[in-house]
Amino acid sequence: MKSLALCGLCVAVLTAGCAPMPHELRQRGIAEFQVGQHAQARKLLRQCLDQTPADAHALYYMGRVMHVRGAYEMAMFYYQGCLEVDPSFDIARVWLARAQTAAGPSGDKLRFLP
Repeated sequence: MKSLALCGLCVAVLTAGCAPMPHELRQRGIAEFQVGQHAQARKLLRQCLDQTPADAHALYYMGRVMHVRGAYEMAMFYYQGCLEVDPSFDIARVWLARAQTAAGPSGDKLRFLP
């Protein structure tokens, strides 16, 4: 009986510290975005960015989530963050321009990347 309790305790201790890794959160967030579950995607991507703020893919997809929600200024923030981390992330530049146009006059003031 003691060995069974000890095994149960070991399992509980080992699984308690098994939080998803940032790349797992990112992948799950991207998958949720792609099937239209934007609220869940936002939550997962936020968790990823809390752990790894310089994750270009998570920043890009967070921008896409904000874009879909109509929060163009926030989308611009995330797209620009993505481009600061990885200037070769060309699709982020395309979506940044789209968000800037959609944001109207405030879009010009918020864009800080050429």
